[in-house]
Amino acid sequence: MNSSDLKKTKESRYQVEIKEKLDESWAEWFNDCELEYRSDDRSNPSTLITVEIIDQAALHGLLTKIWNLNLTVLSVKRIDRK
Repeated sequence: MNSSDLKKTKESRYQVEIKEKLDESWAEWFNDCELEYRSDDRSNPSTLITVEIIDQAALHGLLTKIWNLNLTVLSVKRIDRK
Protein backbone atom coordinates (compact mmCIF):
# COMPACT_ATOMS: atom_id res chain seq x y z
CA MET A 1 0.00 0.00 0.00
CA ASN A 2 1.39 3.41 -0.89
CA SER A 3 0.67 6.69 0.91
CA SER A 4 -2.20 7.64 -1.42
CA ASP A 5 -3.90 4.31 -0.67
CA LEU A 6 -3.63 4.99 3.05
CA LYS A 7 -5.36 8.35 2.63
CA LYS A 8 -8.29 6.62 0.89
CA THR A 9 -8.76 4.15 3.74
CA LYS A 10 -11.96 4.79 5.66
CA GLU A 11 -12.73 3.64 9.13
CA SER A 12 -15.67 1.36 9.84
CA ARG A 13 -17.84 1.48 12.92
CA TYR A 14 -18.11 -1.68 14.96
CA GLN A 15 -20.20 -2.61 17.95
CA VAL A 16 -18.88 -5.23 20.31
CA GLU A 17 -21.20 -6.40 23.06
CA ILE A 18 -19.61 -7.90 26.13
CA LYS A 19 -21.30 -9.67 29.00
CA GLU A 20 -19.72 -7.61 31.77
CA LYS A 21 -20.49 -4.07 32.90
CA LEU A 22 -17.85 -1.43 32.07
CA ASP A 23 -18.24 2.20 33.04
CA GLU A 24 -17.18 5.27 31.01
CA SER A 25 -13.70 5.29 32.58
CA TRP A 26 -12.78 2.44 30.19
CA ALA A 27 -13.56 4.46 27.03
CA GLU A 28 -10.04 5.88 26.65
CA TRP A 29 -8.45 2.48 27.22
CA PHE A 30 -10.52 1.14 24.33
CA ASN A 31 -9.30 3.89 21.92
CA ASP A 32 -11.86 6.57 22.80
CA CYS A 33 -14.89 4.44 22.06
CA GLU A 34 -18.48 4.93 23.15
CA LEU A 35 -19.62 2.68 25.98
CA GLU A 36 -23.27 1.94 26.65
CA TYR A 37 -24.33 -0.07 29.66
CA ARG A 38 -27.32 -2.36 29.08
CA SER A 39 -29.30 -4.59 31.35
CA ASP A 40 -32.53 -6.48 30.92
CA ASP A 41 -32.47 -7.19 34.65
CA ARG A 42 -29.89 -7.31 37.41
CA SER A 43 -28.61 -10.73 36.44
CA ASN A 44 -27.85 -9.95 32.78
CA PRO A 45 -25.72 -6.81 32.45
CA SER A 46 -23.82 -6.08 29.27
CA THR A 47 -21.80 -3.27 27.72
CA LEU A 48 -21.95 -2.18 24.11
CA ILE A 49 -18.61 -0.85 22.83
CA THR A 50 -18.94 1.29 19.68
CA VAL A 51 -15.66 2.22 18.04
CA GLU A 52 -14.14 3.35 14.75
CA ILE A 53 -11.82 0.66 13.35
CA ILE A 54 -9.44 1.36 10.46
CA ASP A 55 -8.75 -2.24 9.41
CA GLN A 56 -8.98 -5.87 10.45
CA ALA A 57 -5.71 -5.67 12.37
CA ALA A 58 -7.16 -2.91 14.55
CA LEU A 59 -10.30 -4.98 15.13
CA HIS A 60 -8.12 -7.91 16.14
CA GLY A 61 -6.27 -5.61 18.55
CA LEU A 62 -9.54 -4.53 20.18
CA LEU A 63 -10.70 -8.13 20.54
CA THR A 64 -7.31 -9.07 22.00
CA LYS A 65 -7.67 -6.35 24.66
CA ILE A 66 -11.11 -7.73 25.54
CA TRP A 67 -9.72 -11.28 25.70
CA ASN A 68 -6.77 -10.17 27.86
CA LEU A 69 -9.24 -8.67 30.35
CA ASN A 70 -11.05 -12.02 30.45
CA LEU A 71 -14.29 -10.40 29.28
CA THR A 72 -16.99 -12.37 27.48
CA VAL A 73 -17.82 -11.31 23.90
CA LEU A 74 -21.52 -11.69 23.11
CA SER A 75 -21.46 -10.22 19.60
CA VAL A 76 -19.37 -8.28 17.07
CA LYS A 77 -21.21 -6.27 14.44
CA ARG A 78 -20.11 -3.85 11.72
CA ILE A 79 -22.54 -0.96 11.48
CA ASP A 80 -23.06 1.57 8.71
CA ARG A 81 -21.97 5.15 9.14
CA LYS A 82 -24.71 7.74 9.39
